[in-house]
Amino acid sequence: MEEQNTVSKQEFLRWVGLKIARLRRAKKITQADFADDIGVMINTISRVEGAKVDARLSTLKSIADGLGVPLAELLDLEEFPKSNLTNSNERTIEEIARLCRGFDEKSLQAIKALVKAMQYLKK
Repeated sequence: MEEQNTVSKQEFLRWVGLKIARLRRAKKITQADFADDIGVMINTISRVEGAKVDARLSTLKSIADGLGVPLAELLDLEEFPKSNLTNSNERTIEEIARLCRGFDEKSLQAIKALVKAMQYLKK
């Protein structure tokens, strides 16, 4: 029998919300603009991205369409992190990403090298 990837409902909602937020940010679209583009309230996007609501399938379909990805991609558990990050760790990672916005390529490469060195030292 194959091992199933079982995650809690809250973990799944958090993962889907983070995935949506990352895809939206990659397109450099604010929550307000995205909500307007797909015809939902901004608080809907905020609550879905923050895992505060179990969105209806029709809402997720609108979000996927707005992001230009198949709905299955948003719901794909194959990409679900094997070692789930805590909310605190995820917030820290998101904060680091925000702080790095606007850095030039050389600075980003230096940050990446620093993180890799820290990973090596952790072992």
